[in-house]
Amino acid sequence: DDGGDATMMVHKGVQFEAAGSVPDSSTTDNAEFKVVLEALSALQHELPGHWTKTAPNIKGVTEETTTG
Repeated sequence: DDGGDATMMVHKGVQFEAAGSVPDSSTTDNAEFKVVLEALSALQHELPGHWTKTAPNIKGVTEETTTG
């Protein structure tokens, strides 16, 4: 999970599923977060409840930026 992006996807995915919707990507000026919002929105339509079902099965994450 280089930089925490995958971790953020899981946490935001669960948060937005609980809220019932993903904010529109136009609500942020951050280019990377726009991509996250667009991906989460698409996934919420294709696989409703995905993050709520998946998150409890994640045992931990690690960030490793110096693997060789």
